[in-house]
Amino acid sequence: MTIKKMKRKTAYPTYQLFFIATLFLFGYIIWNTLGYLLVPFLWSIILYVIFQKFYNKLIEEKKWKPELATLLVFFLSFIPIILLSSLFFIFVYPQIENAINNYASIRDNLLLVGQKIEARINLHIFTKENMLKASSVLSKFITPLLSSASSILSIFSFSYFFAYFIFVYNRNIKAWMLKTLPFGKEKNLNMLTEINTLVYGGVVSIPLVAMIQGVLAIIGYAIFRIDYFIVFGLLTGLASIIPMIGSMVIYLPLAIYYFVIGEINTGIAIVAWGALVISSADNVIRIFLSKRLSNMSALVSMLGFLLGASLFGISGLIFGPVILTLFIKLIQIYQDEFTSIKRDKKEIVEAQETIDITQEIDKDLESKIENK
Repeated sequence: MTIKKMKRKTAYPTYQLFFIATLFLFGYIIWNTLGYLLVPFLWSIILYVIFQKFYNKLIEEKKWKPELATLLVFFLSFIPIILLSSLFFIFVYPQIENAINNYASIRDNLLLVGQKIEARINLHIFTKENMLKASSVLSKFITPLLSSASSILSIFSFSYFFAYFIFVYNRNIKAWMLKTLPFGKEKNLNMLTEINTLVYGGVVSIPLVAMIQGVLAIIGYAIFRIDYFIVFGLLTGLASIIPMIGSMVIYLPLAIYYFVIGEINTGIAIVAWGALVISSADNVIRIFLSKRLSNMSALVSMLGFLLGASLFGISGLIFGPVILTLFIKLIQIYQDEFTSIKRDKKEIVEAQETIDITQEIDKDLESKIENK
């Protein structure tokens, strides 16, 4: 090894620290300037994960140009958005408007139910102070979810802008990621595969469960002649995104309401329908999707949901558990890498000690032979 190479090797840690510090500096500047684009970027990844199989089929089998295939994907992605918007304004909006117009009577009925519950359990729960505290807690939790929806047009435009480049240059992006990630080719592939599985699981399972449970809730509430059954059905479907508790957040209080006002049969019917039909839909869907969904624990899912909701708003429902799971995965990789290094060093030391002992024995034998 030449003196020049030895100097370069000795100075390498200094260069490495310099580049790491420079990267952190530029990353900080970019985050402060363009951090608001993170949520649209996450939605573009969701769009890519949903349509990547269809896109790859167009490119590889049909021999379409990437730009044309991307435009077709964008067109197809607009269809469910337009359909859901139309259904909302046709069926849901009239019931919401009716509920707003009858807000005073609905509020009085809820206060009356609260007073009856307090009289039965002999506790003052529905006081003005408690209601204010509950509303403040809910606002802190709901505000991040609604903040991303407030500028939905901007988010959609930037999402499709990012998605265009992700679709067209997806092979270059994957090659760059495989080259850049510092875990070795096999572990890099496993990491990318796990990210894809986690995102796909969230993209497919969360909306599908919410939609099916919402439809089932609307059907049941309509059969039991619940007021504003479409609104309550949609709320039940949306509540399904909450891990562990899920749709019970809506149908149990609704059943209690009917118990308190004296409609016992309706309350029993709501509980039975919710437990046997609505809540079980989640398990049935996961059986069909078990091959494509990751084995994410309920605790990780719950903590990830809270983390993602506070960081990214609505997008966090999918990416929160992904981030937390990847954090745990990185810890496992760190342990594997460094424990293997320690194990290798230990084996080298042991081998060297064995060699030294062998050499000493050989020297002793040689000296004895010479003496003889």
